[in-house]
Amino acid sequence: MKHTMVDLETMGNGPTSAVVQIGGVKFDPMTGTLGEKFTYNVSLPLEIDMGFDVDGSTIEWWMQQEHKTWMGQEFTPEIAWSKLALFLKGSSYVWSHSTFDAPIIFYHFKKLKIGMPVKYTAWLDLRTLSQMTKGVYSIPKSVRPDDAHDALADAVYQAEWASKCYQILKGGKRGDI
Repeated sequence: MKHTMVDLETMGNGPTSAVVQIGGVKFDPMTGTLGEKFTYNVSLPLEIDMGFDVDGSTIEWWMQQEHKTWMGQEFTPEIAWSKLALFLKGSSYVWSHSTFDAPIIFYHFKKLKIGMPVKYTAWLDLRTLSQMTKGVYSIPKSVRPDDAHDALADAVYQAEWASKCYQILKGGKRGDI
């Protein structure tokens, strides 16, 4: 599959934010078929030691969340981000919220000296795709509460969402996720 959706769970809102979880899924937007999945928890203390930023209001927000799936087995930033680079290799298109996830990903690859596995022109924006189908397709409000703020669950949800929007634009069938 040549399309990949990526989602991050972070400790801030800017491009230099520390990341605590990376999730991704390969998918075919014309059929909605999901393929290989990817998820890694990233060590927050090591992200901070490496100079990535945390935001107090984001930490407060996380403290109010019931589900914190990123608090399981953690990997060093070098391992987690290198694994993401391998997962993205061969993707023709990488989808995300390009004003949020993509700048953080680009900054991490640069700071960790990991070569960008895909061209910058391969990055596509889920929000733009969604706006193009506004009025034709209603996006469900959220994922199941037990999956909320889990990077893999969010990436899967977003791949399904992107597929529906893509199918509408390409003349496919309308419907719910």
